[in-house]
Amino acid sequence: MARKNITKLEIIQTATRLFLTEGYSKTTIKHICDEIGISKGNLTFYFPTKEDLLSVLVEMLGSFQWKFMDYVIKEGSSPLMAYCLELLTVASACEKSETARDFFTATYTHPQSFAVMKKNTAEKFRFVFHERENEWTEDEFMMTVGLVTGIEYATIMAHEDALPLETRIIIAVDGIMKLFDIPEERRKLKEEKIFQTGYEKLGKTIYEGFTEYINETNEHAIEELVLKRRKG
Repeated sequence: MARKNITKLEIIQTATRLFLTEGYSKTTIKHICDEIGISKGNLTFYFPTKEDLLSVLVEMLGSFQWKFMDYVIKEGSSPLMAYCLELLTVASACEKSETARDFFTATYTHPQSFAVMKKNTAEKFRFVFHERENEWTEDEFMMTVGLVTGIEYATIMAHEDALPLETRIIIAVDGIMKLFDIPEERRKLKEEKIFQTGYEKLGKTIYEGFTEYINETNEHAIEELVLKRRKG
């Protein structure tokens, strides 16, 4: 018999576990319902499609990435370095894990989640490059953000004939910093530093940490994210 009492939080936590262990592509609404013990109608009342679930998860991913950047900055790194490390850890996780790559592929290729991802990227770059914000029109800034998200996607979604991870990261980071007119000397210093961090272990830790972050989230936080997404 299907359960009647169910919360958005339980749905999100179950979906996250399945997306990150079984893969987003392989996980169906039926699979999630069976794991929780509810009918499809109970789940789709809160989240009409799997993409709606993914969009909320991407909102939560954005919050988690902010926490990661804040931690790195408190440890003494610059905001730009914190962003570079975040990109490196995501790319490393995708390099090592098929399910991680499947999840992040979905975040960049589904319209709803991509819109959330692009908004999160814009917020990060307003923070990282705040001293230059007045030099750009809003259209110029958002066009640059669009280019950055494309570079990010190309970096983490490697195929079997792709360049080595470190080469892709250097090309990506250098290209992104060029878009924001970072001088070559400063770019080279950042590129040298990011590979001195034990990024492979950090990537695995961050990927696992996201699941823990979801599990520690409360129902109120989920409600706020759902409302935020609906308001656009």
